Amino acid sequence: MSLVDNASKALVSGRIPPALVRGAAHVVVAILSAKMRIDDAKGSRRATKSALKLPAESTSEHPSEAVPEKLYFVDGYHGGAIFWDWLILPGGGLWRTYNWPLCVRPVIKRALHDSRFKVVLDFDAYTYEWMADHDSHATSLLRSALDASALEIVNGTYGQPFGCAESGESFIRQLELGNRAIEAAFGTTPEVFYSQEPTYFAQLPQILSLMGYKGAVFRTQWAAFGTDPAHDADLVSWVAPDGSEISTVPRYSFQNYKRQLEHHPGLAAGSLGIGDKPDWAPESFPAFLEAASACGIAHPFIPDLKDVNLPAAPLPR
Repeated sequence: MSLVDNASKALVSGRIPPALVRGAAHVVVAILSAKMRIDDAKGSRRATKSALKLPAESTSEHPSEAVPEKLYFVDGYHGGAIFWDWLILPGGGLWRTYNWPLCVRPVIKRALHDSRFKVVLDFDAYTYEWMADHDSHATSLLRSALDASALEIVNGTYGQPFGCAESGESFIRQLELGNRAIEAAFGTTPEVFYSQEPTYFAQLPQILSLMGYKGAVFRTQWAAFGTDPAHDADLVSWVAPDGSEISTVPRYSFQNYKRQLEHHPGLAAGSLGIGDKPDWAPESFPAFLEAASACGIAHPFIPDLKDVNLPAAPLPR
């Protein structure tokens, strides 16, 4: 068992006084936040130096040779207060103490200060409702990012349920309550349905269309509870049994759910990937781009909705 595992086990054992656990959490977060600020400053200086050394633009007689092929990424974050807030800290409070200040707020600030970054949040809508009531500064920061088109909120369910684990009426209620909470907090509602976890079923295009959604991403990152059909195209029309349809980014045929199966014996499907590494890992880019090109996909799309937890979030430098 690692040092982190032992520390986590000790923190939740109940043998350590709650006040001491909270104090230790605040100290650790403060140290990690300071380190992140130092790393950001160093990264900015390196980026400036690299920019100064960039070669002049190509003057090739064949402009297409100077234009690189592109991959399209989603820098997304998944979770929320419903899952995270009750962990480790007695009586709750982990979201405000750890997840928001260390894993989410730095990402939003980075997107506001650097137009190259766009952020996607796949949180339960209760989180936005809770933050509006308990953390007005956080809500204002998110509203500023939305106004600047640096942030997009997806999904829209109130509690992030697994779609196939409940009735259709219950899922409609989830979207109704979730969209209402998001609109109350920010004056807007999601336009794209995308979920890190399996929340897809045949009637979803009908429900989304009736609720005003304009698009969807039909792939999951963790397929232990069901997979999705593959189709090699930039966009498809996902059609419900009643004939309703919605414009959708599909999973590609060269992406599979075999990754991490060795860690979960007995499962038929695991994590999404083209190989042993996640698609969003830099070492996967060449193979992903080559496979997309061979399949005729003009705008290959790599989304990553990472859990709001170190080291996955915030985006590694």
